[in-house]
Amino acid sequence: MSEALWLRWEDGDLTGGWIRIVQGRDEHRTKTGKGRDVPMTKRLHKAMRQHFAKYRFHEYERRDGDQTTVVRSPWVFHHLIRRRQTEAGSRFYNLHRSVKAAARDAGIESRWRLHDLRHRRATTWIAAGKSPVKVQQALGHSSIQTTMKYTHLVKGHLRALVEDSSEDMRVG
Repeated sequence: MSEALWLRWEDGDLTGGWIRIVQGRDEHRTKTGKGRDVPMTKRLHKAMRQHFAKYRFHEYERRDGDQTTVVRSPWVFHHLIRRRQTEAGSRFYNLHRSVKAAARDAGIESRWRLHDLRHRRATTWIAAGKSPVKVQQALGHSSIQTTMKYTHLVKGHLRALVEDSSEDMRVG
């Protein structure tokens, strides 16, 4: 989640369908201390194009005493209105409460966490036979061992070993 909340507009490559996770900018640090490029799914790419079209050049008024200035937010995910202690255009710092409320409203069990989506993505890629090295790079794991922990969650793909007709063993 923190990587998404630190995204700036220039980090999205809508032509190529990539998101750049930047290390070290604006005091943001990734877990591995390295930046990386992550491909967008078609669904995310479409949603990001719509989001960019709607908010990329949106202008917000900022008040400082008697002065009012108009600014554009550098952040992809930012507040649209001034509220309590947040300025319109300032980046989101946390989505925990909002995500928990949405999960509760959707009837998802209370122990579900946003990070579970990351685990789900890793597990489905591994189950689909995607290269663990590529999954490691996309998730930003510093070690392949971290990525390989997801294989214990996926037993169904082993069935293909015994059901593959080209591997049919004949005794006789």
